[in-house]
This record gives sequence, C-alpha cells and structure tokens, in this order.
Amino acid sequence: MYEFHEYSLLNRAWRTPNQKALGPFLDLRAKTHMPLWLGEFGEDTLDWQTQMVQLMKANGIGWAVWPWKRIDLENNHPVIEIITMPDAWEKLFRYLVGAWFSGKPSRAAAEQGMAQMLEAIGTQNCTENVALAKTLAGQ
Repeated sequence: MYEFHEYSLLNRAWRTPNQKALGPFLDLRAKTHMPLWLGEFGEDTLDWQTQMVQLMKANGIGWAVWPWKRIDLENNHPVIEIITMPDAWEKLFRYLVGAWFSGKPSRAAAEQGMAQMLEAIGTQNCTENVALAKTLAGQ
C-alpha cells in the first residue's frame, strides 16, 4: 500500500481537489498494482473536505481525516468534534504559548486548568459538527 497526506495549505495542486492533483498517485497505483490510502487530510472548509471525500470515493481510495477533535479555532475549518476551551485551561494555555503578559499561573491554577481540559476533551462533552460528520459518512 502507498499512503499519502494532502492539504491545500501546503500544496497548490490541492487547493481544489481534482483528478489532475490525484494523477501522480493514480499513476503509481497503476504501475505497482498497490492500493492507495490518503492517510491524512482536513484542516480546510466543509466544501473542500466534501470534495476530497468524493474524489477519493470516486477513485477507490481509502482515507482518514485529520484532525478528529480540537478546540474551536473559529477559522471555518471544521472538525468533527469541537472542544470548548475551559477558562482555567485558557489561562494556562496562554502562559504556555508565550503570552507572558497573562502571568504565570499558580500550581493549583495549572492543575485546575489541566483537570478541566481532561474533562472537556471527553467525547460526551464535545460539540459534534453534524454537517462534517454527514459529509465524511458520504451522506
């Protein structure tokens, strides 16, 4: 099996998923008689992800979406499950990524933030993006 990853952000050929962009992989499959697997795609609009699923399905290529779950970035790049960022985690997160002006949290505040995030990432606490889930299910 040959596996590949594709994102429109890093590859102009994939800004619009189409047969031409897929061509080199189809050629490899024809030459080697080995199956193809799109091991990672996503981080784009619902329309783009829909086009990727349709293109892979039309060409008999298996696939896996990335990412499945993350904090909502409010960037029109949907994921299946959206984590609501807990307040205590956000304070810790801002400190960890270098927003020093937010101040170093106390040990207790950091532990509270981590505990809240562990609770927030549970599937039962996430919000499902129904439109993307239907797209990925081929509906």
